Amino acid sequence: MTAKNRRGSPKINAKQIEQFFETLKLNGNATQAAKMAGFDRTSAYNLRNDDPEFEKRWSDCVAQGRERLADDCMAEAFRRGHDGVDEVVVSHGQVVTDPERGGYLRIRKYSDGLLSKLMDGLDPKTFKTNAQVNVNIIPDDLKPDPEPTPDEPAPDNIIT
Repeated sequence: MTAKNRRGSPKINAKQIEQFFETLKLNGNATQAAKMAGFDRTSAYNLRNDDPEFEKRWSDCVAQGRERLADDCMAEAFRRGHDGVDEVVVSHGQVVTDPERGGYLRIRKYSDGLLSKLMDGLDPKTFKTNAQVNVNIIPDDLKPDPEPTPDEPAPDNIIT
């Protein structure tokens, strides 16, 4: 039988706690980190709520995990925008076969949108992509009547 802590969750040993923090540093995800360490997320949150040192280490590991995730996402966005991704060619609902090499015909596609967002994030002043245009449209029935010219009579609704 497994010993329980004061909240009724199974006790967690030092090795499991270290595994939890190592995984948390990689991805910033407490649920996955707890699962990899062999306990449930409720036990992890109970530990965090009960122990200020555990909570501090948790926060540090989550920050490291998110930093790593941001770096990985930036690298992937750059790869897709700069190097491109091979996609199979489909025509009329059928995958096209490469007659010379066999296999499926592939084309390299680049993500201009991802590369543009990366550039905008790196240097917003140089690579500004969010131009602003202001347009005021007044419906005809709300437009004021034009001023009459001296040669034409004033409209009936204007008092002179």
